[in-house]
Amino acid sequence: MKRTLLTISAFGLLSLGGTALAADGAALSEGCLDCHEFAADFEGVDAAEMEGLITAQLDNAKHKATTGMSAEDIKAIAEFVAAEANK
Repeated sequence: MKRTLLTISAFGLLSLGGTALAADGAALSEGCLDCHEFAADFEGVDAAEMEGLITAQLDNAKHKATTGMSAEDIKAIAEFVAAEANK
């Protein structure tokens, strides 16, 4: 019984973690919307390619939305933007 309860609890925590990650990607991508329309600019781009595109802009001083982003931020944004662009 305890093992079943622990398993159910673990799945619940994992699902909450995924939701939190999606929420972070949505919040972090707000700055992107100042210049980009996801469906028009990134249609057909998957999350891995989007991650590469964002990473390539880290050193671009004109691309202020990427300033100070961590690898986790980039991954969250890439997954969110790719999902939104390819709905």
